[in-house]
Amino acid sequence: MTTSRSIAIESPARGAAALSLLIWLAVQMTVLALAANQTQFSEQFPRPAERMAAWEMMFTQIIFAALLFPILMRSTTSALLCGAAGVLMAMFAGFLSALPQRTIALHAAYLSLWMLALWAVHGLTMLNRRRRMWAMLGSALAAAWSAGGAMMWYLQAEGNYAAGASWKTSAGQFGPAMAGLKLLSDPVHAHSAFIPVGATLVATTTVFAAVKLSSILLRRQVIHRSSTATPPSAA
Repeated sequence: MTTSRSIAIESPARGAAALSLLIWLAVQMTVLALAANQTQFSEQFPRPAERMAAWEMMFTQIIFAALLFPILMRSTTSALLCGAAGVLMAMFAGFLSALPQRTIALHAAYLSLWMLALWAVHGLTMLNRRRRMWAMLGSALAAAWSAGGAMMWYLQAEGNYAAGASWKTSAGQFGPAMAGLKLLSDPVHAHSAFIPVGATLVATTTVFAAVKLSSILLRRQVIHRSSTATPPSAA
């Protein structure tokens, strides 16, 4: 009975991990295929188009990780598999863009920190009873910060040519997606590009640790009170 029950519990977890990995790989493989096919998204798109594979991969990974992290982070296994797959795809895109090994390593480190921050956010949402609602709210906030920041940069650059010309120095102010593009374009000043992701990781980890610690202390207090309570005297 115990063996069959444990197998029944592990099967949905393995299926969820496989499904999340499949979705994550499909998104990145699509980006890689478009870059390898030299797909140009505008008339002023840089040529050859496959040289932009790393930038397209970075932008897609940051935004889709924010959108899909409730699925990607369902378990520790799925989180590790999706993180490893993301690093592997970052390496493929970097080789296609002919980037130096140091820049490819920075891409992999940046993505790993972002996914680690999202994993902390997911862990924070799991502490609430309404897990699904809070997970969707966390995903919406992360996507709004990453994709919304990129949209804000685009609107500013569209309305002001000077902002578009100096995007390498200003992109880091518009969220993790644009900071990642800045990282690839200016790896010498990589420390400034890591600020948005690092701040997110520190904030989410701190809040998660504080909430977890407070719940443990509260549980100990309840146990201590119940153990020290005097039983009612018999009539």
